[in-house]
Amino acid sequence: MAALTLRIEKSDPSPSWIARWSIDGTAVGDAVSITGPRAQAVLDVGKL
Repeated sequence: MAALTLRIEKSDPSPSWIARWSIDGTAVGDAVSITGPRAQAVLDVGKL
């Protein structure tokens, strides 16, 4: 069975993030930049 992974890494300026999808370690599609209120939402979810 294939493993789908979402990796979210910090980016500058804070708070901002880069999200990348992969299947079994192989990148799928383009990286997604997350900034502004959406970046703050990632921080908020991490506190749950």
